[in-house]
Amino acid sequence: DPRKVLARSPAPILAPGTAYERLGLFNDTIFSCGVIHLDDDTIRMYYGAADSCIAAADFSVREIIASLEPWPT
Repeated sequence: DPRKVLARSPAPILAPGTAYERLGLFNDTIFSCGVIHLDDDTIRMYYGAADSCIAAADFSVREIIASLEPWPT
């Protein structure tokens, strides 16, 4: 059931930190635009930064999954 949350990260996996993510049309805002699978353990997320530019960040799928905590059902 895709409506049911099974686990959740205790902290965001991506947060505004650099100037281009913090200063723009909407300050301190990032939003995902899409993800591509690069290899067995790596994904690349394209994201909008401060609603002024597009950026990309690579993540380890294993690290993301390891950070998840069970969510009460």
